[in-house]
Amino acid sequence: MGSASFLNLKRNSMPNVDFKMMFVTTIYPGAAPEDVEVNVTIPIEEQLQEVAGIKELESFSGENYSLVFIEIEPDVKDIEEVKRDVNK
Repeated sequence: MGSASFLNLKRNSMPNVDFKMMFVTTIYPGAAPEDVEVNVTIPIEEQLQEVAGIKELESFSGENYSLVFIEIEPDVKDIEEVKRDVNK
């Protein structure tokens, strides 16, 4: 009986887990880290400052790319709304 029940249990190999974190990665081919920071990273950070529900921003500018880490407030009521606002 137990074996039959086990075989019929619904399983999800890729469960939906939300860690309330996002990453914004931008590619800027041929650009030095300083150019990426001034022309890409800082403008992205400035726009994200206006999004309600963001707890913390951290960024890194490297040669040819920018990475911005976004941590969403743990008690935000509508996480999907925050994500939509970030994606705008």
